[in-house]
Amino acid sequence: MLKSVQEAKTRKIEFRVVSTVFAQSWDDEVMLGNFESSEEVHFLHYENSVFADLQEAVSLSIPLKTGQLQLELLEVPDSFYSYKVVTSDGQSLSANKDIKHFRGIVKGDPNSLVAISFMEDEVIGLIATDEGNFNLALDKISGRHIFYSDRNLKEKLDFQCETHGHGITDYDPEILSQASKSSISSEDVCVRFYFETEHDIFQTRGSVASVESFVAAVFNQVATLYQNENIETSISEIFVWTTVDPYTSNNLGILLQQFQTNRTIFNGDLGQLLTFRTDVGGGIAALEMDGICNPDISERLSVAMLHNNYETVPTYSWTVHIVAHEFGHLFGSRHTHACVWNGNNTAIDGCWGCVENPDPNGGGCQNCPNPGVPSGGGTIMSYCHLQSVGVNFNLGFGLQPGNVIRNSVANADCLCECVSATISGPDFLCSSDTYTLQNAPVGSTVSWSTSPAGMAGISGSGNSVNLTPQGNGQVTLTATITTDCGDVEVQKTFVTATGPIPTSAISLEPFESSPYVCPNQTFGFYPGPNQPWYQYEVQVTNGHYTEVSHGYFWIHFNNYTPSPPFFDASVSVRIHNGCFWSDWKSVSMYTEPSCAGGGCELCFLTFPNPVDDELQVQWNPLVKRMEGDDSSFDVQLYDQRGELVFSKSGIKEKISMDTRRLKSGFYYLHIRYKEGLIRRQIRVER
Repeated sequence: MLKSVQEAKTRKIEFRVVSTVFAQSWDDEVMLGNFESSEEVHFLHYENSVFADLQEAVSLSIPLKTGQLQLELLEVPDSFYSYKVVTSDGQSLSANKDIKHFRGIVKGDPNSLVAISFMEDEVIGLIATDEGNFNLALDKISGRHIFYSDRNLKEKLDFQCETHGHGITDYDPEILSQASKSSISSEDVCVRFYFETEHDIFQTRGSVASVESFVAAVFNQVATLYQNENIETSISEIFVWTTVDPYTSNNLGILLQQFQTNRTIFNGDLGQLLTFRTDVGGGIAALEMDGICNPDISERLSVAMLHNNYETVPTYSWTVHIVAHEFGHLFGSRHTHACVWNGNNTAIDGCWGCVENPDPNGGGCQNCPNPGVPSGGGTIMSYCHLQSVGVNFNLGFGLQPGNVIRNSVANADCLCECVSATISGPDFLCSSDTYTLQNAPVGSTVSWSTSPAGMAGISGSGNSVNLTPQGNGQVTLTATITTDCGDVEVQKTFVTATGPIPTSAISLEPFESSPYVCPNQTFGFYPGPNQPWYQYEVQVTNGHYTEVSHGYFWIHFNNYTPSPPFFDASVSVRIHNGCFWSDWKSVSMYTEPSCAGGGCELCFLTFPNPVDDELQVQWNPLVKRMEGDDSSFDVQLYDQRGELVFSKSGIKEKISMDTRRLKSGFYYLHIRYKEGLIRRQIRVER
């Protein structure tokens, strides 16, 4: 991964600094009971409002108790999303491109590996360094994210692996002795992975979309491990059993046979059945010299028992280890404790205790000298997870198993060329212009389309087309590349405009419809929520503004007067849509008449704040009210765009507001009663 980051910097790609994705949160004492050291466990709040800002290359910081962990990340290419999601009840869905996958390194640590996937409400990440494998995952119970090393867990991975088939009893010493990863050329082709999930994963995750997010995030981490070995992989299909599946055995060998019997054809080069069932005890894979291109489909399949990350502590690194390990067998690698290595049929390590017979169907325990446990940790094809040293992902597969895998890929004549094509062209289409597909595979054909339809006209064919603007807004241009291994979609999103945004489309909510202000209040305005825009200018009379982020800014009003002549001010905004400036849109602001009589900030209690699932608003029992006095009040809750998300009138004493469906972030609560208006900022946090 260091090479990819260095190449990006050589191409002058800017790594955008993002420091607000995560914030430290309080410790969960119950959760800490699962770890050896509580000081090495970090609880984090995920600020998903920053989700949209994560693009191409980012420098991301994670706040830990010991300081900031700085990551340098690159977004995966469009070809990542070329897979299909197919279900047992007949659905066929395109990949969810709203899931953002990144790969990279820890800044300043050339030996590190990082793979992180961002979803709207969840982050799944792996950071591998010399210190171990660190998980970044959502704790479903608390709604917060947790960062920790799997070495710190009291519970240890109990994973046993079996292999099926005639097996490999001898490796070519010349292949094993290659001194570097680059000695065997294996980067020009891609190995396509087919994943199938048992019904229990759908039941646990709750939806097809959630299953896809889980599998794609796990694959991103597995693919990063293989990419570090100069092996390019991709997902070809995720098959989800939304109905009862035919896999019933809790015996690994029989379960693999059931998978092989049921899946006689699949979309991909290698396939794997995933299950959350713990009674199967590990994983199993076919083990043949020609596994990748074996004409017998059954010899290209494996089974992996995953750890249910919705239970206790989310341990994605264990899942990643099992998935990568079983695919390693399909690539032709034996365990590192097998007596087949070093050119003399000895073992690389003795982490299992026994050393395997060169004949995988043979028995015995001490078939060659036991080399002991490596002090620096084991590699992916080892059983060093059974020892205190653990498995270090930044060691990868190790040189010899890695050479076996690279040689297997280099000699597989059934694989297709990697698709790393991109579309070049302007980000703003203000007049006719050309878009070109770069690095298309040799011999492929290309077709073009835009979405939504009618926003841009297309003329031409082949690897270059001419586009003409026909509407205002965001457009996605898709180049569908047809290869011998199927279709791959590459996309570019741009903005097209035939004229400026009309002022009627510019919104200055929430106060455009009720333009009143009270003293010492600060308001947020959001221009154009339904129109793409990229620049704005603001003018304020009797005040000033402060930009918070792209699309949000605060207005501060001066010279407030609580009695006639009432204070007044105006805010004017004009917006640039990438091609044209709009006219100015103005709104006037006035003193809230009910503010003149003074407010009562102590009259109401709002709690908890931050809030998770329920916000309480009630009269303060310590504030005296006259007998018979009308104490009814109204509440409105607005989001950051000024959209009303909750409203209730005529409340007598208190109200409970259900906030479970609200996204994390800031909201603005209005409490109206006879003496005035109170505005409070509420934070929804999970």
